[in-house]
Amino acid sequence: MRFLTAIPTGSPPAFVLDVSLGAAWGIPTRYTVYAHSVQSRLAFGSGAVVATNWPLDVFDELLSAVGRGETTHPRLDTTLVNLSRYPIYLAPDAPYRASPEVLHLARTYGIPARDAASLDLALRLNLPLATIDPALSRAAGAAGVPIFTP
Repeated sequence: MRFLTAIPTGSPPAFVLDVSLGAAWGIPTRYTVYAHSVQSRLAFGSGAVVATNWPLDVFDELLSAVGRGETTHPRLDTTLVNLSRYPIYLAPDAPYRASPEVLHLARTYGIPARDAASLDLALRLNLPLATIDPALSRAAGAAGVPIFTP
C-alpha cells in the first residue's frame, strides 16, 4: 500500500481521516452510512490527510478484526488495495513534530495517542475530522474541531 506524501497546494485535503474509518471500510459491522459517504468522497477525488501512524494503526485494527472473526484476510487485502487508490496524504510532520501536543490532547480528552494525533492534525491544519469513534468525536467537539460532513 502506498500513500501520497506531498500535500498539493492547489487542491488541499478536505478533511483529516481517522483510523476508525479506514478500518471500518474492511469490517462489515462497522461500515455505516457515514463511512460509505466518506469513502465515496475519497473515491470521487476529495483528498484527506492522515498522521504518519495512520497506516500501521489501520493494519492493527484490521488484523485484530480478523482475529475476532469480524472480517477476513481477503477482505483485509481488498481494503488495503482500495485505500491505496484514494487521495490520502501522510502529513510529513505528524505526529513527530507535535509529540507534546499529542500527549496533551490524549491526557486532556482521555483518548488514545493515535486518536490524539488525528485531532492534533485537524487542529493544526484547521480541517474537519472524519471519524466514527464516539470518544474522538466528543474530544473533537470539546476542542472545537468540526466533524466532517460528506
